[in-house]
Amino acid sequence: MREVVLGVHPPVHAAYQVQKATLGVSTTALYTKLDRVETGVSAALVRDSADLAEPVVTALAASHPRWVPGYQIKVLDGNHLSSTAHRLQGLRGTWAAPWPGQALVVLDQQRMLLPAGRLSEDGHAQARSLIPAVLQLVEADQLWSEARTFCTLGLLFGMHRRGAACVVRQHGQLQGAWLGRAKRTGTTRSGPVYAQAIQVRNPATGETMRVRRITIKLKGATRDGETALPILSNVPSGRGTAAQLVQPGRNNISFRHGAASAHRSL
Repeated sequence: MREVVLGVHPPVHAAYQVQKATLGVSTTALYTKLDRVETGVSAALVRDSADLAEPVVTALAASHPRWVPGYQIKVLDGNHLSSTAHRLQGLRGTWAAPWPGQALVVLDQQRMLLPAGRLSEDGHAQARSLIPAVLQLVEADQLWSEARTFCTLGLLFGMHRRGAACVVRQHGQLQGAWLGRAKRTGTTRSGPVYAQAIQVRNPATGETMRVRRITIKLKGATRDGETALPILSNVPSGRGTAAQLVQPGRNNISFRHGAASAHRSL
């Protein structure tokens, strides 16, 4: 499975054929074993593969520059595992494809490795339901880049308590009180950038926090008809400019490709 995760032999069957004589087990036995691998084993395999690859990246001096100096950059994304569909007899009479489970994977932006993942066997579970497990991975002086689905008060305040920062696209359900006016602070390839301070409050704990609402005024509408992209960040202005935090492509830097590698281990 390590060879599968690292892309040496992406299909499981190909990796098996290479080591068939050494393993000494049948194809049926192999897949029977894989069908019963616990989610914790799969997550550990992803982490172990990253641990093995890190010395190679270091020796080759192949690390990328940090997007924002002074932070360890982590990118969080989630996906439902692809449905391999109608193997179960009960599903063979329907066109509906089952959802085997939910996976959240963390990308280390500097080394382009996947050091951690959090998995759920519940195919209908939302990515947000795994946020408590994600917070266990958060450490001080990290900067987490996340998709809009992770824009929750629980994650925002949880990271802040741990001394970490985040850059997350604002979800419509998370609002705050405006502090002053929006000011143009720079530009990107997608359009001009505006920044405005807002205060968000966590009703569950009574905590408040001042964050920046960074908005990119897009030159053209997205396929969903959006003409502006609002992004929230608790990175202090002295440690990162608004334009620096929202450079196009940074929140999605080849992450889908990397996450797919982690999903192969499942």
